[in-house]
Amino acid sequence: MDLLRHTSGITYDYIGGKLIMKSNAADYLVSPGSAWRYYEQVNARMGQASVNEFMRLYVAPWTSHRGDGRAGDGTPTPDKVDLLAALEAWVERGMAPGDSLVLTSYAGEGAAAVPV
Repeated sequence: MDLLRHTSGITYDYIGGKLIMKSNAADYLVSPGSAWRYYEQVNARMGQASVNEFMRLYVAPWTSHRGDGRAGDGTPTPDKVDLLAALEAWVERGMAPGDSLVLTSYAGEGAAAVPV
């Protein structure tokens, strides 16, 4: 939970911080399970209603650590999402991201919804 606590002891949500986490389901170096466990720990400590006010976690299917928009066999896979636009809408206009974001491939070769 240290990520969510400022060095002064003020919590991240208290100062109006927003956090969008994206984990890649096929990441072979950083397990998506680690992100999920962290999210669950924050929920257990703060409660789902509080967490919903400032934090989202998305797990992107098919995406690996490489982030080059290709599966191991070279097949194009959607792996890009504009998290900055989602964060900007949330912070500046109060429009929290929903249950999914849209992934696109680096060459625009398709799109898919990414469920939480």
